[in-house]
Amino acid sequence: MSRVKHKKPFAMGNLDDLRIARENNDVEYLKEWSQKAVKAHGVARDIQLDLFKELIRISEESAATVQTIKQRLSEA
Repeated sequence: MSRVKHKKPFAMGNLDDLRIARENNDVEYLKEWSQKAVKAHGVARDIQLDLFKELIRISEESAATVQTIKQRLSEA
């Protein structure tokens, strides 16, 4: 049975329990929470990396479009 109350390890209830577990040296709770935290952090990191890649792509497309517009205006 899971001792971590909430699905998300960074929920306030879990963070309160984490503080208590650290004060009481509850190694089992700390291990369980750490495993969930590492998974949650990995998911968040992957989302951030995907978004950064998309922002870089958009920036490059925008720069190319601006150059095209500048060239057309200078020709006209």
